Amino acid sequence: MKEVISTTTFFTLFFTLHTIVSWVFPFLNLGWLLAWLLIVVISLIISKFLYEWLERQEEGYLPPKRRNLLFFSIVIVGLSLVAVQYWNEYKEKPFSEVLAHYSYPDQIMINPYEGTDPITNKSTIDDLMNFLSQYNVQKVKNDKGERALGGHELVWDNDKGLNGPAVVMVLISEDNIWVNFDRYEVLNGPIDIEWVEQSLTIN
Repeated sequence: MKEVISTTTFFTLFFTLHTIVSWVFPFLNLGWLLAWLLIVVISLIISKFLYEWLERQEEGYLPPKRRNLLFFSIVIVGLSLVAVQYWNEYKEKPFSEVLAHYSYPDQIMINPYEGTDPITNKSTIDDLMNFLSQYNVQKVKNDKGERALGGHELVWDNDKGLNGPAVVMVLISEDNIWVNFDRYEVLNGPIDIEWVEQSLTIN
């Protein structure tokens, strides 16, 4: 049983630390290689310590019933963390909550492949962010990583990335908003595209 408990602990710790790092540092880029290595090492050390402790206590005050209770407690904690992460990722939320994972833009590129000038006016940026924040969205699965054709694309640097600024790409259509390759369905839409177009012409 101690082998099962320590193995379960390793995977529970791995997914827990992975979740925490993902929430705190959403853009690690190549830094994820180092992060994964550290997460694996930390999980192994703690699991090995638990295994050795269980081995010492096997004949002491940790009878089979308590070992089973410890095992199922670890499993329940792991499953709860996975369930909470899934619920938080796919629950209905204001779009402002999605944007909160990224730094606030100092300037915004509009449809960058068309060679348009960026928006640098703070008042225009604030109006645009406030306008988008009024919509409630829900993340939907986008297994193929596809993005809609057309719409209006907003691009800005995200300084919350650890390995230099990460690029945030927001693609707006009437019924969906893509943030990078994550698709969010607009629940209280459709989005007023005419207002967006008018706003993008003011700089």
